[in-house]
Amino acid sequence: PGGGSYNITAAKAMQDAKHPGDVDLALIGGDISTPDRETSRLSASSGHYESAGETLDLSGEVRLTNSRYEVYLQSVRIAFKKGEYVSNEPVKVRILPDAAISADAFTVQEGGAVVRFEGHVRTLINGQDAAVAP
Repeated sequence: PGGGSYNITAAKAMQDAKHPGDVDLALIGGDISTPDRETSRLSASSGHYESAGETLDLSGEVRLTNSRYEVYLQSVRIAFKKGEYVSNEPVKVRILPDAAISADAFTVQEGGAVVRFEGHVRTLINGQDAAVAP
């Protein structure tokens, strides 16, 4: 919402002729830009893109990084039109330069205006342990 964009590429894409709007992806990379033109780099082992709803389900060493943070996930569903990211699996976030958050699940809504961590949430601020290992 509000003028952001995304560009997703994959080393391998498989499409069923009966469902041309659905694409299975492998070795994914891409860029997601916000309306204020900040770009985040995305990578994942595999995924599924559904063009009708503009959703992308990613799994396997999912990473989302930019100049302000690094996010490490096992899986995530991105709803581009809604500006929403949802993961019901553990997440680790490094907020640069010296803070980190880990949780059992997380949700980003309204294009990043609302971020909610759930489950066993741990936050480190100005700590030497802020470097989160993937």
